[in-house]
Amino acid sequence: MDKQTLEEHIIDLQARVAFQEDMIQSLNVTIVQQDKALTALRLQLQRWESKLDDLAYSVESSGASVNEKPPHY
Repeated sequence: MDKQTLEEHIIDLQARVAFQEDMIQSLNVTIVQQDKALTALRLQLQRWESKLDDLAYSVESSGASVNEKPPHY
């Protein structure tokens, strides 16, 4: 392998490394954003579960049946 070919290979490898570093940084940013979104969704789900549990408890303690028709029917 001559000197010029070797230099071309080195330049090619440097370009590939630079591209991979940019890609890794971009993927890292995406992962951080997705982690934040998942955390927010988990909190929202916990709030909805709590509200649903409260509602179910309220219905059970009032003695009303879920399938019971309201009095105006």
